[in-house]
Amino acid sequence: METDAWFDESFAWLPGTVWGVLIGIFGGVCGVLSGIFRQSKTAIEVLRCGYWIFLSGSVGFLIAGMIAWITGQPYGVWHGLSLPGLIGLAVLICNSRLSKRARDSPEIRI
Repeated sequence: METDAWFDESFAWLPGTVWGVLIGIFGGVCGVLSGIFRQSKTAIEVLRCGYWIFLSGSVGFLIAGMIAWITGQPYGVWHGLSLPGLIGLAVLICNSRLSKRARDSPEIRI
């Protein structure tokens, strides 16, 4: 079953690159703000909201990649969509546990 590609395979690198850069910037902002505004409830809620936005976006990429694979899209299409979703989920889940442990650690509290 041959279907028309959702986008040109030569642009398969674009979703992962953009998503990775955005998550990296968010991680840097989280690192700076969590140290500065440790006791601020508003800053914590903003960071938590951003975390859930990026987590749901990663799940969306993964689901889109799976749909592309099931519908018979070319390799570049489904791989270009599912890989940023999978890596984004892994990075966000692992770093959320580390940041919670660092935030709750008594030796670095101010």
